[in-house]
Amino acid sequence: MKTFIDQLFAQLPTQNAPGLALAVVQKGKCVLQQNYGLANLAENTAINSSTVFDIGSTAKQFTAACVALLIENGDLNLEDNVQTFVSNLPDYGYPLQIKHLIYHTSGLKDYLELAYLRGMDEHAYYNTAYALQLLLHQPDLNFVPGDEERYSNSNYLLLGHIVTQVSGQSLREFAHQHIFEPLGMHNTHFHDSFAEITPHKAVGYLPDPKGGYQEFTSKIDVVGDGGLYTTIEDLTRWDQNFYDNQLGKQNPDLIKLMGTPGRLNDDTAFEYGFGLILGNHQGKTVQRHGGAFAGYCAELLRFPKEKLSVIVLANLATLSPWTIAEQVAEVFLGNAPLPSVAWAPAHAPTSPSLQLSKELLTQYTGGYDLGAATPLEVIQEAGQLLLKYGAEDILQLTPQAEGIFTEPEYNIVIEFKQSKGARVPFMVFRTPDQEIIAAKVPINHHVDIEGLKPYTGSYYCATLKVVYDLFVTEKGLQLSIDFNPPFLLHITDTDFAEGKIGSFRFFRNNDRSIREFTLNTGRADYLQFIKL
Repeated sequence: MKTFIDQLFAQLPTQNAPGLALAVVQKGKCVLQQNYGLANLAENTAINSSTVFDIGSTAKQFTAACVALLIENGDLNLEDNVQTFVSNLPDYGYPLQIKHLIYHTSGLKDYLELAYLRGMDEHAYYNTAYALQLLLHQPDLNFVPGDEERYSNSNYLLLGHIVTQVSGQSLREFAHQHIFEPLGMHNTHFHDSFAEITPHKAVGYLPDPKGGYQEFTSKIDVVGDGGLYTTIEDLTRWDQNFYDNQLGKQNPDLIKLMGTPGRLNDDTAFEYGFGLILGNHQGKTVQRHGGAFAGYCAELLRFPKEKLSVIVLANLATLSPWTIAEQVAEVFLGNAPLPSVAWAPAHAPTSPSLQLSKELLTQYTGGYDLGAATPLEVIQEAGQLLLKYGAEDILQLTPQAEGIFTEPEYNIVIEFKQSKGARVPFMVFRTPDQEIIAAKVPINHHVDIEGLKPYTGSYYCATLKVVYDLFVTEKGLQLSIDFNPPFLLHITDTDFAEGKIGSFRFFRNNDRSIREFTLNTGRADYLQFIKL
């Protein structure tokens, strides 16, 4: 079994590269624990079972467990109103309850999205108080609580805050006393101070476009939706508790609660529990959750009926631990492993050794319809293919074989296909989460500068306290936020536009002049920007 797993991981770079820790837990025992790559490239420190990783959103199940313990103790109820514990949270006109936060049915805008829309990214510093203020200034929701299930990090940010309000302890303190200490998870904590030094912590990495890797350091001091530091060894202890609960009153009902799916207002059940995605893989019931943040990525995949779990912790953003976990699980379930191409692009980008002719590359260029408002465009420059994804993002494609290209930053695999009547009529666009067949379509590069001028100007969003500047260049209509690089907006229809941050709809006065626009991003909708 170990030999087969090693063969599966043979495609990982073996020298001077980040990597991962892997554990397989079967019937309550860790039957395999393997480590690959380096925790710290500068110090040449290898990953081992005690290496500490940030597990991103995989942390949500621990915040949910804290809430479950408070419910078990009678200190909290799923029907409690959120405003009882979060002062100054607006009254949205509908009941907003703890269950809506747990199951992502609240309609709350995602605070990470709101921060990004203010011009901040994962490199910026902000803390829980700042994130809460972003939420408190949003007067409305994306939808009526309970009508939909839509993932939002704000839900678990608030749950972490509520744990503190109810218990009188920080989330870090409560989780340590009631979860980590009882289970012997001595190298696990909610990391609520980015400047705090953590022994044996892996460094998170991104591929460097010039080759090799670059460090990714986050300064965000927010926990609840993420922010958990842990080890592969500690997570095996956590997994074992799902079969023999040692927390709280040691009642199996606690574990049952965590695996209970949510329900919408119309009583439709959906596949999310207490910080756990509830679904199936190859016809088998699973509980799982992944995470990706600041160069780290993780997956905890559990087959409760088979009593099998696979845990993957990585310190390279372009690895796909969810795919890796599924492949390893297939081996232990006695099935043939899935194709491993989905996470092959995790290698560091290098100068391509495969040289393709200019004529062949030209055949691949053009627009491809992915079903979005703006076609994806493949262009050729200096003997290389570039991918224009969205309004302006340009990514370099590395040839792996004739017709097959990869892009490591977003873990993209592109395969150009041939059929009768055309050399390259379509492409297959793959990421770890999806596969899309994209037909080739024409691209219109004409820029109607005069037609775009009415959209120009400065627009203010009162709920975000930010100004967006729209202006026209020879490239088209562009948008800038503070000192961030501008990006293109693509007019898809009269007064509708698409950009890298979302969808725009413009509204006019009686004299046909533009007065405002609304911005929808999926995780933050109905944001109003008034023209100054």
